[in-house]
Amino acid sequence: MKNRNYFWMVVLIMATLVSCNVNADVTLHEDKTQSIVMDIDGKEAAKIFKDENKKDKKDKDNLPKEWTSLYEMNLKKDKKERITAPDTIAVMKKIYVKGSYDKDDLTDISFKTDKLTNKELSFVFKTNDLPVLDLFSKNEWDGKTLKINTSVLNDMLIKINQDKECGFDWMIFTKDYRVTFHFNSEIKKIEGKHDLVRKVNNNTVEIKFNIDDVRKKGFKFKNDDSFITITTK
Repeated sequence: MKNRNYFWMVVLIMATLVSCNVNADVTLHEDKTQSIVMDIDGKEAAKIFKDENKKDKKDKDNLPKEWTSLYEMNLKKDKKERITAPDTIAVMKKIYVKGSYDKDDLTDISFKTDKLTNKELSFVFKTNDLPVLDLFSKNEWDGKTLKINTSVLNDMLIKINQDKECGFDWMIFTKDYRVTFHFNSEIKKIEGKHDLVRKVNNNTVEIKFNIDDVRKKGFKFKNDDSFITITTK
């Protein structure tokens, strides 16, 4: 599990910083791969939790200010703590991270990836700690059709509305969450309906929600299909 979840050790640093906005852009390539850029913006929360941030300053200082691969970061760790599994190393070379700081305080974390296959995405993003990342790990892309597993959203957001544990507590102060899927070819058809999924234009589909809205009494989906299938021309 140490090797499998190394990537999200970096994300979990945000548990004490508490993010305000999460934005992700996913580009779907015709060779059946995907590339992702993700920004976790925690400026406002960083001000509120400034004292808590200082307690973990040592860990946060490890985040580079320039794009650096997880593989390079791994090499800087003590030998006993380094990831050594070949399959994990191969994926770590394709993922990059950088931090933004206000003086010495970490405020934002950004990630980007090279092209990743469905298998690599599942390997990297699957974790029991952050179910929202299943939006990446459980999607299927074959170069023409994307199948989004929106049942992940249904289960997670209903639990949030009911104040039940869902592995999403690290983003308790998150206001907005957005993931946008960009297709190189025009969209031919979309099967299934979900309140949080919308077609932006002929090449773009977006999943977007606000946590305050989800927490409102009486929150309920009108359309909550478990899968949204997007086929391109």
